[in-house]
Amino acid sequence: FTGNILSQLHSILQNNTKVGLVGIKLFNPDGSIQPQVRAMPTILDQTVIQLKLHHFFPGLIKRYLMTDFDYQQSQVVPQVMGAFMYMPLGLAKAYGPFDEAFFVWFEEVDLQKRLQANGFEVWYETTLSCIHAQGQSFQQLRRPAAQRLFNRSLRTFMRKHHGRLVYLWFLILHPCSMMLAYVAQLVR
Repeated sequence: FTGNILSQLHSILQNNTKVGLVGIKLFNPDGSIQPQVRAMPTILDQTVIQLKLHHFFPGLIKRYLMTDFDYQQSQVVPQVMGAFMYMPLGLAKAYGPFDEAFFVWFEEVDLQKRLQANGFEVWYETTLSCIHAQGQSFQQLRRPAAQRLFNRSLRTFMRKHHGRLVYLWFLILHPCSMMLAYVAQLVR
């Protein structure tokens, strides 16, 4: 961080009362920009990810990854990565803490979706930044263990926001997803 980031974040919220949450530009430790703005997950793009099809057909999740997003432009976005999120204390008390049904992954997406459902916006601010060493916690886990946690949170998100039938769809995909994670672990 540089300068008084908290006063700058507070100023963003004061200047636009529709903004309920602010995310800032994230850099990788090597100085490159870390893609962190995503579209809201859909049944289709998450099915592609579960089946690992995006490794062969990356265009299938281009919408979800927002690969054409301009990280030099501050703007309203669908969601930001949970590595850095700032929100007013009143909203944090009203919408938080994170839903404990999520162990890891998707809890910040759920929060942002709930904010937006009540008319608040998520703002990406490019003039403020920090360094984020992405994935360090999960590099300690073997791929199948991380995949199991991801799948569980994805199912929780889908059940909460898309219903029981969609939850069942992802429950059916779970064994295939796990098998692919084991194969990836062997190939690695």
